[in-house]
Amino acid sequence: PRLVRDLAKSMNKEVVLTITGDDSFIDKSLLNDLDAMLMHIVRNAIDHGIETVEERKKLGKPPKGELRIEAENDDKFLKVHIKDDGRGIDVERIREVAPAKGLCSREKIMTMSEQEIINLIFLSGMTTTKEVSDVSGRGVGMDVVISGIEKRGGSAKISTEKNKGTSVYLQIPLSVTLGVINGLVIKIAGKSFVIPMENILETFKPAEKQLVTVKKTGE
Repeated sequence: PRLVRDLAKSMNKEVVLTITGDDSFIDKSLLNDLDAMLMHIVRNAIDHGIETVEERKKLGKPPKGELRIEAENDDKFLKVHIKDDGRGIDVERIREVAPAKGLCSREKIMTMSEQEIINLIFLSGMTTTKEVSDVSGRGVGMDVVISGIEKRGGSAKISTEKNKGTSVYLQIPLSVTLGVINGLVIKIAGKSFVIPMENILETFKPAEKQLVTVKKTGE
């Protein structure tokens, strides 16, 4: 919230932030990585996406831009959706900038689909900003997101619509971190063990005739 408030103020914009799913439990190491990813996505949303109050009024939009962060933890994946109602990604600008920065040849970009062109924003060095500032123009941003996601074995998708906004979807498997799992605690010979719930097919109380002695203590 403070990042959104400070960025919006510095850019003469008004932004309403809504967060849902903030009660999701995740491993601390994943939280640290996610924090860096969200910071870059939020910066992009406010800097590139959401318009100034005057621009929004001309487009017939509410003066305050909307930024939503929705998180969901289904025990297998952490899913995060970041959506703004700004101007959307300028595909033509990417088509112009990418070859100029040597990120893609002009011949190749002419054969790429709109979605493939949009995905170029994940490349290191890619920026559509004409002037360098403290917030943007340095070519560092969404490449941090995709590298962090790939390190975690996850995926990132982005969709956009002109003057409607942009959505970024992150999906990160929780199996790569053992810090937060649902499990069954069992005790054997005085020692405690945790079996992940996803590996348990059934639990039951055995009858006495089902018990088999493999080796008696002391033998």
